[in-house]
Amino acid sequence: MKKIILFIMIGLGLTACMPARETAHWSLPPGNRDLHQFLDIREKDMRDCGINPVTGYHNTVEQGLCMEAKGWYYTRGPVCEDTAYITDEEINGPLCEEWRRKTGRPNPLLKSKK
Repeated sequence: MKKIILFIMIGLGLTACMPARETAHWSLPPGNRDLHQFLDIREKDMRDCGINPVTGYHNTVEQGLCMEAKGWYYTRGPVCEDTAYITDEEINGPLCEEWRRKTGRPNPLLKSKK
């Protein structure tokens, strides 16, 4: 019996030390739509932008900017400011440079070097 309790305590201790899993996702501002409408809009917009709606993650800056242009927002923040998941070349690339000109936001790489 003591061994069982020990294994349960060790298991609980190990699961509490696990890092949080990726929870960032695409979302729309709240509106008057039910779940079925939301999923239909999400699938259509993701397919239009070249994103697999099953996984729901963008693989390129172009895909992310396409979703933002359709009114979606990434819960981790704007695509061109996501320094953890896109490369420096993409952040300094022409798509993000144009996005920064339109939005007036600074380059996140320059901000972090100060």
